[in-house]
Amino acid sequence: MKIKFFKKKKDEEIKLPKITIFHELFMKWAGLIKSTELEIMILGSIKYYEKDDVYLIEKLLIPPQEKNSPTFQADSDEEYAKWLHEMTREERQSIKMHMHTHPKMGTSPSGVDETMIYDKVENIETFYIRIIANHKMEFHVDLFDIANRKLYEEMDLHVYCPEKKKIIYSLGKSGIYYSSGIFKEMKEMGF
Repeated sequence: MKIKFFKKKKDEEIKLPKITIFHELFMKWAGLIKSTELEIMILGSIKYYEKDDVYLIEKLLIPPQEKNSPTFQADSDEEYAKWLHEMTREERQSIKMHMHTHPKMGTSPSGVDETMIYDKVENIETFYIRIIANHKMEFHVDLFDIANRKLYEEMDLHVYCPEKKKIIYSLGKSGIYYSSGIFKEMKEMGF
């Protein structure tokens, strides 16, 4: 069964939810993205704050995966199942994000990506986030709000700094567009 989602009309004004990650966690994530020419997959533990309509990426989880494959491949179904089984039920249920890289390509979803996401959301009742990133720090972010039958495409990813109590930069399909020192920080990391 494929889920069909409402899509907003081109000029329709709607209040968009925010997908947010803490600065320190984002910098670790950026390092992982930059660390390999191979496609990698990272799962995320997400907490939803309904009052503010914010989806917070709280934890990054790296499943076992082949180290020599140019596209993401789980080590094996058994290894992946074992990895999941080692988590608590609450940890497994909090996994509501799938991110993978297209290292030297654009971030538009491929046909395989489209098939895979619908397989993932088929048994989820609330929400799921898909992120595709590349070495240029371009991000394709989609929010599948399954409970409300909405699909938000090409959203922005907001990086929040708790010390400054504000969003310090936002990233989207065209890369970084709001910055407070991010370029210096990324250059120091080798981007």
